Amino acid sequence: MPRHLLYILMSGGLFAQIAPHLDNIKQLTFGGQNAEAYWSPDGKRLIFQSTRDKLQCDQIFVMNADGSDQHMVSTGKGRTTCGYFMADNKHILYASTH
Repeated sequence: MPRHLLYILMSGGLFAQIAPHLDNIKQLTFGGQNAEAYWSPDGKRLIFQSTRDKLQCDQIFVMNADGSDQHMVSTGKGRTTCGYFMADNKHILYASTH
């Protein structure tokens, strides 16, 4: 398995450092602008904000940990941010201008 390198710019020099915790990186989203992803308490899903497709501003999406079943859970109205799963793994909380 390849090791990923973490490059650090310090005092005008570029240093490479082995980053073993980055060995199994997988990109889960493609296209749009995606941000602020947080794990569900059981570690099986992620909640994140995204501006994609024909959306005019950030909305809240949920997906499985492997990137499958991405779907919007906010109303599609207003701008949203800060989505979190509640401790019961069934409910979510996020902020919205709607």
